[in-house]
Amino acid sequence: MCAGCPHTGIFFTLSTLGQRSALPGKPKREPKLVLSGDIGCYTLGAYPPLSAMDTCGCMGGSISQAVGMEKAGLGEPVIAIIGDSTFMHSGINGLINAVYNQSKITILILDNRTTAMTGHQGNPGCGIAASGQTVTEVNLEELVRGAGIKNLQVLPAFDLKALRNGLKNAISSGELNVIIVRGECNVICRKRSLPNTIDTSLCNRCDACLLLGCPAIQRDGDKLFIDPGLCTGSNCNLCSQVCPQKAIKTNEAA
Repeated sequence: MCAGCPHTGIFFTLSTLGQRSALPGKPKREPKLVLSGDIGCYTLGAYPPLSAMDTCGCMGGSISQAVGMEKAGLGEPVIAIIGDSTFMHSGINGLINAVYNQSKITILILDNRTTAMTGHQGNPGCGIAASGQTVTEVNLEELVRGAGIKNLQVLPAFDLKALRNGLKNAISSGELNVIIVRGECNVICRKRSLPNTIDTSLCNRCDACLLLGCPAIQRDGDKLFIDPGLCTGSNCNLCSQVCPQKAIKTNEAA
């Protein structure tokens, strides 16, 4: 996914909680979560190092597939992942199905405020018509609650602690949960920031930051560096949250 992508944080959280990734030299573990994916640019979360997607059928299919797996008696917690525009397009029926059939899954709606995969067109959830005109915005939270969802969280896409706590609470509740993960797509974000840097005197090459899969974090021999042409700095800061050595420095916004 792109540097500064709002989907990276939740996929990293799913990967770590679900035991999908491991640091170099560490043994791989048996996955603990079943992740039902959907079609969008976030489908790239299926690839290493995130490896956080198990299925991808059709637009809007993630929720219905998750409900089916849960009803079939799958032992592990099942999580459905769908983007905001795909949810508006064909995921609402799956949500109603989950409510009506009293499913116990967790549904993640990744709200990046656009239809990123096909060219950043508007969608009902961001109130921009295909013509580019401003139209009535469908309130995602009200829509979800109107379908009968009682357990709803709205989490910031670039706060790993909030994402981890919110996801753990949803999974452990044993009930139907919806989490809206909200963060603007970096491609349309107008706010700019200076890139982060790695203090090589502090970096011990634990490679925890590489588990994000961010293309801005690159290798130069036995050292890591952040490509200033790709990094979005304080707009994201996921890498500085991950680094146990505090070697990734956040520069002030320009």
